[in-house]
Amino acid sequence: QQVAVQQQQQTDRQKILEAKRNTEGALEAKQADQGLPGIAWTLLEAAGLARQLNEGKGNCLFIAAGQGLKENGKPILHAVVRAQIVAQLRKHPDDYTPFWNRKSPAPPGSEKTLDTWGEYCDELNKAGAWGGLLELKALSDRLRTRILVLTTVTPPIVLGAEHKESPDLVLWFENQHYERVHLRGSPEKKVGPRDCELLQGLMDRARKWHKPQEPTAPGHVTMKGGVKSAVS
Repeated sequence: QQVAVQQQQQTDRQKILEAKRNTEGALEAKQADQGLPGIAWTLLEAAGLARQLNEGKGNCLFIAAGQGLKENGKPILHAVVRAQIVAQLRKHPDDYTPFWNRKSPAPPGSEKTLDTWGEYCDELNKAGAWGGLLELKALSDRLRTRILVLTTVTPPIVLGAEHKESPDLVLWFENQHYERVHLRGSPEKKVGPRDCELLQGLMDRARKWHKPQEPTAPGHVTMKGGVKSAVS
């Protein structure tokens, strides 16, 4: 049985390598007008991945998380995911307040700042309030699960690496929007550790194809509420 598994893994690797070679010509042609996100996703699609769409409306992170973290085979409602995150933030404030920039989780355009952690949790508990890496870390801690975020804003981000070898949830972040990533044709099948290694390599490959002329944001990139922000 172990030999059969190893053979299947080798076959999968060969398929992905072949897909990568097939996309190189297309990537070169699209590089000028597609940008880094398009290049990166072209490679990920060639590796057999797909994104599960969601309507967003301020709830994209919570919807995408619920789609991947199923309960009894069914997606978890985004309101339930939100409640779990808020409960974790309220229960362990010392673990998360050092990473809070005192901004409200309101959608872009609101520069409202808050005085207390309790106010932040109260606002986050409302439908439509945006979530980011802080909330994903809280979700990872509460469920003791590993989460992988693929984005062209930073290198791939792993949350909860201490919990499991492979992630229960893989997310794609682009244009202030989170979507769940799954294997094409098999939305119920989770991305395994071997897949994650390949994904991170593909993202690195996309960066090599794309030569951005923009400065790197200083400090820690939070992607708060889908909004990229740097905290020095």
